Amino acid sequence: MAEKEKPSQIGDHAVIRNAYDNALTAGARLDSFATARRRLSDIHIAVRQEIVARDDLILFAIHTRRLIENTVGRQHANTVKFRAAYDRKICDIAFWRAINVIIHHRTISIIRPLAKGDLEEVLASSGERLQTPTCVVQSDNGKLLGFWIEQLIDAFEDVLEAVVDVCADHRLFLEPDDPC
Repeated sequence: MAEKEKPSQIGDHAVIRNAYDNALTAGARLDSFATARRRLSDIHIAVRQEIVARDDLILFAIHTRRLIENTVGRQHANTVKFRAAYDRKICDIAFWRAINVIIHHRTISIIRPLAKGDLEEVLASSGERLQTPTCVVQSDNGKLLGFWIEQLIDAFEDVLEAVVDVCADHRLFLEPDDPC
């Protein structure tokens, strides 16, 4: 955000910190879901993982929008784009647009295909990403948005970098909790 004018004011620090914490938590859970292998042995757990991922996606979008609105503004979020399918076309979609489609969704589906090959092959490839989950969101106006969750999280990291910088300029220091 170095080239753009930084906001002269930001929102309430408690609101920003809450939105930051919640967006970061939901984003981390989504990223874990997106990068983990699907459990082949227990359909109950696999189904629950997808339900939790849908819930996290909605919470992620809501808290991320609150964070953006109180810090860098939607203009910045419109400059961050990622590859997706929108309205049946492959395009670079603005992060802000994707967040709003998720918030105002009619339906959300997460497609997490089973890995191909027999169980021995799947287990032998534990270090590889077998299949990336795809999210398909139908907006309230009927258009479809399809994307890989990992790409949404990558775009969020770009937005988050600007958010952290702007907040630091206003003496609000957002740092991830140190687990040690």
